[in-house]
Amino acid sequence: MIWMFKLVVDQVLRPADLGAFWPIAFAYLGLALLAGIVTFVDEYTSAWVGERFLLGLRTRVFEHVQGLSLDFFERRRLGDTLARLTGDVAAIESFVLSGLVDALSAIVTIAPCSCRLRAVASPRPDAPPTTIAALSAILMRRPARRSAPVRRVARA
Repeated sequence: MIWMFKLVVDQVLRPADLGAFWPIAFAYLGLALLAGIVTFVDEYTSAWVGERFLLGLRTRVFEHVQGLSLDFFERRRLGDTLARLTGDVAAIESFVLSGLVDALSAIVTIAPCSCRLRAVASPRPDAPPTTIAALSAILMRRPARRSAPVRRVARA
């Protein structure tokens, strides 16, 4: 989208031609709308997959607890068992919602950085360093934006 501002400066402001502004403005609006739709679908899918995983986990845990003998519950205090169940499930939930996202974000951040280093250290004719740098800059911005809503949900 930064490229669009370059076009506005080069094709609209410098030559003072407002006729070239509207196609650029509509293209920018279309890209912003497309980015919003893609972000919504991505966040919705991530939340759906995470919640389905947690639902399955909780279902299996409580099926296991209900299958335990009454003697098991007689030997333990009720509050201890409930606190242990809710605490363990909450710890796994926080790991799934934030820990995995942070790990994936770190991996996706390291990959473009290593591509940049490789491009600077030994440029290849089939992949110009500017192309690698541009792709890695785009890839490095996405994980932080994508994991922010998940982190907010995990903190709540």
